[in-house]
Amino acid sequence: MSYEIGAGKRLAIEESEWLDDWFMSASPRNGNSNAEGQWCQWVHLARLILASDRTAEQMPSSHLPYPDAPHLYDGSHPDCVACAAKVQEADRG
Repeated sequence: MSYEIGAGKRLAIEESEWLDDWFMSASPRNGNSNAEGQWCQWVHLARLILASDRTAEQMPSSHLPYPDAPHLYDGSHPDCVACAAKVQEADRG
C-alpha cells in the first residue's frame, strides 16, 4: 500500500493496490481490513483525512489543517471527554 492514514492501532485507511483512487479500511496492528476504534479515534481519522495533502490537491475547499494532531499510538486524546475520564480514573486508582 502506498498511501495510508492512521488514527489508532486498529484504525486506518489505505489505498487499494488494484483500484485507482480507491481506499479501504485497515487495522495496522492486526494486518487486516477490520478497522475499529473509539469514537474519538474515528473523529481523529476524519480530521487527518481533511488535513491531508491529498485533500488539499483533490478537494481544496474541504481541506482543513489539523496542527495539533495527537500521536498515532497514544492511548488518549486530550480533547476527548471519554479519554480524559479514563486518565483521571487511572490517576486516582
